[in-house]
Amino acid sequence: MKTAGSAEFLQKFGPQLRQRLRTQPDSTEVNLFIRCSRDVDEQLRGKLAAAGIRVGSVTGKVCTAAGTLAALKKLAQLAEIEYVELSGTAGKARD
Repeated sequence: MKTAGSAEFLQKFGPQLRQRLRTQPDSTEVNLFIRCSRDVDEQLRGKLAAAGIRVGSVTGKVCTAAGTLAALKKLAQLAEIEYVELSGTAGKARD
């Protein structure tokens, strides 16, 4: 099983997300963009939910989502996940 410190695990994450994983508690909530190897259908939504990820908008192979940093460790184990980065609203105050 890959761990949060392994290079293979971290390859799926953008640089800002990797920084959060290193510096913030596992309970930290983050907003995400996720790129998958196939369209995000109900089956894949179920896998994401089982990993602790809440899916928002979906367009083909890309979706917005939210979850804790701890959930990202499970998310990275899914073969369908190609890349994950923080969304533009992550960590910003909303007006």
